[in-house]
Order: sequence, then structure tokens, then C-alpha cells
Amino acid sequence: MSSSQTRSSSSSNVSLALSFLWVAWGLATLALLLFVRTTLTSREQSLLASRREQAEGVTADLSQAFENLQNLPSIASREARTLSEEGELSRVRFQELCSNFYPFGHLFLVDAEGRPYWSDLSRGEPPTWLVAMAHRRQPKISHETLVLRPLPPGLEAGKVEIQIEPDTPELYLAAVTTAPDGGFFLAQLDLEYIFDSWLKKRVERSSLGDGLSARPVTPFERVAALDEPEATVQSEEWIWSLPTFFSDDPFPFPALTLTLDNRPALRAERRWVLGLALASSLVMAALGVTLLLTVRAVRRELEYAQARARFTDMVGHELRTPVSAISMYAEILREGLIDDPDKLATYHEQLRLQTERLRALIERVLTFARLEAGQSTVRLVETGSRELLEMAAKSVQSLGHPVKILDGPDPRVSTDPEVVISILVNLLENAIKHSHSGSPVELQAVAGENKELEFWVLDRGPGVPQASRQKIFEPYHTGLDSDRISLQGGTKKSGMSLGLGLTIARGLARSLDGRIDFREREGGGSVFALVLPGPERSVR
Repeated sequence: MSSSQTRSSSSSNVSLALSFLWVAWGLATLALLLFVRTTLTSREQSLLASRREQAEGVTADLSQAFENLQNLPSIASREARTLSEEGELSRVRFQELCSNFYPFGHLFLVDAEGRPYWSDLSRGEPPTWLVAMAHRRQPKISHETLVLRPLPPGLEAGKVEIQIEPDTPELYLAAVTTAPDGGFFLAQLDLEYIFDSWLKKRVERSSLGDGLSARPVTPFERVAALDEPEATVQSEEWIWSLPTFFSDDPFPFPALTLTLDNRPALRAERRWVLGLALASSLVMAALGVTLLLTVRAVRRELEYAQARARFTDMVGHELRTPVSAISMYAEILREGLIDDPDKLATYHEQLRLQTERLRALIERVLTFARLEAGQSTVRLVETGSRELLEMAAKSVQSLGHPVKILDGPDPRVSTDPEVVISILVNLLENAIKHSHSGSPVELQAVAGENKELEFWVLDRGPGVPQASRQKIFEPYHTGLDSDRISLQGGTKKSGMSLGLGLTIARGLARSLDGRIDFREREGGGSVFALVLPGPERSVR
């Protein structure tokens, strides 16, 4: 297998490995997106399931609390009667009982005539409707405690042996117990406090916090139970009913509507997952950028290595050609095989030309090496522009191609003449190599923008293909595509094709604080311009 085939195989293997890396990165990114999506769904479902359990716990806790509150009036009134029967009830003790019952309700003591005897200091006088209702139901009380609550729906006063005072509230819950002296102990729940302040605080102190709210149910409102489809764990807002007092009675108190808003908790989870996704995306983006830079660096290094290998092959070929010619002519001259003076002169001239070719080759390689190592030095002197053009044209006379210097101004420039001539020679050799045999290469000094001075090298060659314009200044780029172009009216010029000419020209131009520009020439061909600082540049 040849070295070129080996390099091609190595390049294919590297490209295949890099393609695998890109595929792996794409699959990893896709897997990450799926992981984030799965994580979000799993965390949302887990959160909703947890909140469902908490909602069920809060419901059970509130139901138990209402059951306990429902029994408070009976407990408070019976406790007062027990103390009275034991002779331990005094005004102070009665007030203690009232304090224990407050703020959930109020405790009163009235005599057999219904007049207040001892009252709850926090409430004052007992409501008249409650006293009247206790007196009317006295025969049913005896020594037991009677619970007072609104009539069942559909029953009206007058149809049963019950009377309702005008000031009786729509909802009430009280207990009446007879006192030993014929009076009554009245205990009434403060439903306004319970359904407002107490319920609000109880809900806020629950494990669900501000997301939970409670309100009474209106007669026309349908409310779902927590285990019905409207309140499944897929919903962002759950609404269900909660029984209050007498939940097991055929005619219970109105229920409550509980509403749990899961959206703030879900938004917090989504923000967390979004942060995870963002961090993961940044990591994958960083990996992608790193992979991209690595791929570019590997490909550039591979191209550079291949170019160096081609350069080595070309240098070997270019060295063998003049060395073989010098060896051949020297052998002929040494053996004395030629007596003709004209042929002897021709052979000596060939020895000189091949030696000069070999010297130019070595000088070009050494110049490139110095530029690569940053060892180029510059010595500035003030020089005429036309003088530099004439010296550059003279340096390429041996190539046998016509070089024409166009008329124009002759501004002086502060620069290194040897470096400028070397740059122009490289540009001229490049232009001659790609020009028609009968088409002269032209030189011209032109005043550029910003007081710059430009040295133009103009040719009528095939130009530079668009795809190669980014590479013509890179080392070891020989422009082989251009070399294969058939030239009308002439043949390709022989000479060195190491791919260093334009690279050296650009490096030398930078050492002069200048640059090399490429432009298309009107009518066909190319213009390579050496742009240098203006004449006012001071000499170092």
C-alpha cells in the first residue's frame, strides 16, 4: 500500500470515529431530554399523590374536629349541672367553665322564670330566643341534656309542636340542661366564629398550607367527593365536600366546599426540573462545543499532517531533480566526454541554473521555518517604490516569462527592501506559474486607502476558484486544481510547487505590519496586492 493510500485510510478512520462521536453526543442529548421529561412527569405524579394523601388526612381531621365541636355544648352544660349538684358551682367556678368553653361558644345560667342568673362575661345576656326555646321544651328535658338545632328541611313551625321565635338565627347549635333549683344551663356554639376564624386558622395550619381553602356550600352547587373523577391526581385543582355537624343524621348541617390549588406546588416542581434541564442543557452544549472544537482541531491537524506529508514528498522530488541534473552534468564534465565549447558552456549554464534552483528551494524552506519560529527580523530604510518593482522583476527574469512594470507614481516608502522584494518575487512566481505563455505579468505601485501604499501583481490567468480562496495562503496548499486547468495559448511553467509561496509572502508582509490581499481582476485573472503602511512611517 502506498503512502497516499495509507494517509487516505487513516483519514477515513478518523472521520468515521468523529462521526461516531457526533452520533453518541446526539443520542446522549436525546436521552437527557427523555430523562428530564420522565423526571418531570414522575415528580408531578408523586407530588399530586402526596398532596392527595394530605388532603384526605386534612378531611378526616376536620371531620373529627366538627364532631368534637358538636358535642361541646352538651359537655359544657352537663359539667355545670354536675358541679351544681355537688355544691361546688360558684360564680368564679362558673366563669372558669365559660372561659374553657370560649371562644367556641358561650355558657349561660337562667332561673326557672327565664331570667339570667349567671351569664358568660364575654357574651353578656343570653339570647331571648334560646331562653324561650328552653322554657317551651322544659317537659322534654328532665335531667337529660337536650340538643337544640334548626328544623329539618321541609318542616314549618306550626305543623309540629315547635314554635320559632322571630329572632331565631337560620343556623344554631345549643344544648339545654336543667339546673337543680329549676333553672337551666344554656350552652350555645358560636357558629360565626367556627365557620370563619376557627376554620380559616385550622385550614392554614394544615400540611397543605395556603393552597387549601374552605367555604360553605350553596344550595345550587354540586361538589365532588375527593375520590370522584373530578378530583383525581391528574387535576391541578381539586374541589370536594366536607360534612360538618350531624354528618350521620338524615338532615345534617350544610357541608363545606374544600378547594385545593395544586398549581403553585406544580410550578415549583416544574421550575426545579427546568433548572435541572437548563443545567443539563448547558453541560451538553458545552460538550457539544468541546466536541466541535475537538473535531475541527483533529481535522485541521489531520489536514495539516497530510499537507506536510505531501510537502515532504514534493520537497524530496524537487531536491532530487536538481541534484540528479547536477550529478549528471558534473559526471559528464568530469569524464571529459564533451569537447564542443558550446555544449560545455551549455552544461556549465545548466549546472548554474540547477544550483540556483536548489539554493532557492533551500532558502524558501528556511524562510518558512524562520517565520514559523517567529525569528524574522526587519531593517527599515526609505526606498523608492519603482526601484523595488524593478529589482523584483529582475529577480524572475530567469523564468523566461515577460514581466511589465506599469507607469504610475513613485512614492517613497519606509520598509525593508529585501523583504519587499522577496514578497514580490513569491507573488510573481505564483502569477507566472498560472499565467498564459504570451500574457505578461504586470507590476504597479498604487496609493491605497488610509495613506497606505500597495504593490500590485496582476495576471491574466484562470483566477482562483471560490472554494480555494480560503486556503491559498495556508502552508502546503499547492492549488493543484488550478494546475490542472488547461491554459489556452501556452503550457504550464515548470518550477517548484511546494505550496509555500503565498504563505511565506503573507508571513513576510505581517513582519512589515502589512498584509496580502487577493482580488479578482476585471476581464479575468487575479490581483495580489502587498499593502504597506504609508510614506510617513518613521525609519527605525
